[in-house]
Amino acid sequence: MKRALRTAAIIAVALGAWAAYQAVAPASKPMVKLMPPGALLYLEAKDFGGLLAEWNASPQKASWLKSDNYSEFSRSRLFLRLQEAQKEFTVAAGLPPDMKFASEVAGQQSALAIYDIGKLEFVYVTRMPSARSMQTAIWQLRTKFEPRSVGGADFYVRSDPQSKRVVGFAATGDYLVLGTREDLLAGAVALVSGQAGRTLAESDWYVKSVAAGPKQPGDLRMVLNLAEIAQTPQFRTYWIQQNITDTRQYWAGLVDLYRGAEQYREERVLLRGQDQEAEAEGGEELPQGAVTAEGAKAVADLVKLVPDGAGVYRAMANPTPKEALRLVLTKVLTPHIGPAPVEKLAPQVTLTSGQTGSASDLETRIDQEPISRYTSERATDQLESALQQAGLQAVLQVGSTERAPDGVFIGLRTVLVFVSSADWNGDALRDAMQAAIRPGLTASRFGVEWRQSGTTYELDGLMPLVMAAQGRYLFLSNDRQALEAVMARSARESKLRPATYAAGFSHAGERDNFLRLTGLIDRAAPAESAMPRAEGEQPAPREPEFFSENVASLSAALQDVKSQSVVVRQSGSKVRQTVTYVWAK
Repeated sequence: MKRALRTAAIIAVALGAWAAYQAVAPASKPMVKLMPPGALLYLEAKDFGGLLAEWNASPQKASWLKSDNYSEFSRSRLFLRLQEAQKEFTVAAGLPPDMKFASEVAGQQSALAIYDIGKLEFVYVTRMPSARSMQTAIWQLRTKFEPRSVGGADFYVRSDPQSKRVVGFAATGDYLVLGTREDLLAGAVALVSGQAGRTLAESDWYVKSVAAGPKQPGDLRMVLNLAEIAQTPQFRTYWIQQNITDTRQYWAGLVDLYRGAEQYREERVLLRGQDQEAEAEGGEELPQGAVTAEGAKAVADLVKLVPDGAGVYRAMANPTPKEALRLVLTKVLTPHIGPAPVEKLAPQVTLTSGQTGSASDLETRIDQEPISRYTSERATDQLESALQQAGLQAVLQVGSTERAPDGVFIGLRTVLVFVSSADWNGDALRDAMQAAIRPGLTASRFGVEWRQSGTTYELDGLMPLVMAAQGRYLFLSNDRQALEAVMARSARESKLRPATYAAGFSHAGERDNFLRLTGLIDRAAPAESAMPRAEGEQPAPREPEFFSENVASLSAALQDVKSQSVVVRQSGSKVRQTVTYVWAK
């Protein structure tokens, strides 16, 4: 009994001491307040060590490292530049910055600020018990570094004279600090040790981005100084989207990643430039520019029409007549015969033995102009005019693939739905559609007459085209069943709030057909293994086919991602995007 009382007393004293310590211990500073100002990008993780361990143990990483996608990336200019920087870091620090090193220095709450993308100048701060910091390989090599001090706080620096690469670190309290520029490292060490100074948290782009973002940060948060990033040559060279002009309208942004068992969700906020800061009247989420409130509502209304088995869909508010016409021509009226492309190469000269013709030339008429099967560039004017007068509010594109009964070919099915400000004139639209396609299909009207079936009209020839005009809704498709599946959902209620853009992709549903389709296309080129070789000669290494091997291998690595969707909304100078990734298991 006495032993039990003694144990209880010890526990009570320990708890009391801990409570007293908590009462007087200073609250931990936010990680961003430990970073010097001037960064281009700031990245913060709630548990970086946990994220890194999960990635290292994931089947996605194992599959990707064996893929053609990684093989191609490892030969890219970007990878080689990063590999060169890694070698410079190894020489300067005396140890390689590999995955083992990353795991050693990965604490729980961690932050990374990048100050120069080209030179890879950064500061990294992680919360880590001091006992663990002193067990890292870089701490064990501290005697090979030059000691420095700032306000009584020690740190260590080492540089490579040849590459001018600088590597430094410090273990201050329960923080481990790494840096690749001495002044930035000194500033971070001073802030970590409690000294006063300017921080990244005071930067205007950071303050306004965080104020516009979610109140609760995600498991991973990234804040970007887009105005400065867009000016860097590395961004112009390596940004895979190549939409530099569109990106320059934003001067700052924030991305939060929330991880769950069944889905990952990104919440993004992009801030437009100073010349677009006027807020929408009344504070409502009204898009700017050509996008109207009616267009945003029409997008939300159109999404309800997407069938459950759709492979991909995209709804956009207030498309221009030219955008709408391009969708019709490329998604529904394909393949079609269009104007001949302008030839930019000089004609080839073939040197022969003097033969100037053949017997087949006797059948070539020279007394009349050859029959042209190219559609006139003016054939679509009537259709474009009809789209112009409609006052388009939104458009929905729904696409899917279907394997033919023989299992060989893959068909592409597309449905377009246009919403106008007034009821569509069905007769005028059908006439405009005939005028657009007739010159490339027939010398008269054979195959371009409309057959009515209920509320839909279908061409009577070989070209698959079905359309229906119902009030403010115009439906166009190259497949009757696909059109009927979309129209059958007209009576449903929309669950989406007004948005300027909404899209989705069924990775699980379309992956197999994508592999089949691109595999058939790539087989048109002779395989290296089929080329004649000398006895004992090994086949030369070849580049993987981009779609059927490179992209397909990335799809295989991410096969557990079932689907992806994105919704975009605008409010004044803020553009908000929600991207959701659903896991298959």
